[in-house]
Amino acid sequence: QAVLLAAATLACVSLGRHYQLTIPWTHLAGASLGVALLGVDFGLLAILVGSLSASRGTALGITSALAAASYLLSSLAPVISWLGPAKYASLFYWSVASTQLTHGLSGGSLAVLVLVGSALAGLALHSFARQDLH
Repeated sequence: QAVLLAAATLACVSLGRHYQLTIPWTHLAGASLGVALLGVDFGLLAILVGSLSASRGTALGITSALAAASYLLSSLAPVISWLGPAKYASLFYWSVASTQLTHGLSGGSLAVLVLVGSALAGLALHSFARQDLH
């Protein structure tokens, strides 16, 4: 779903070129990739929490709370000086808040999003394998 939503957004914003939207194609594609990876990362977090707790509600609640906290951290860090260094802990910072539309998705941002997703996938697979499903 994250990939489909990012692709649909990319297609819709690409139509903006007909309305004098001057965002370079590569920056737009990079931002769409960042948003897709953000969605995948939070989806993998939900799978991990769900496999640890065996509760769909717990998985959705904890993941939603962490996503909201991550968004708030990324949004408030530029405004509140003492939160500035904490912005790097937010996945939103790495996916959309670091000027991706003006400078493109950086290799560092891409690496962080992929590494976080890989770690969450590995932990989720390990946790799921330990479940007693008999």
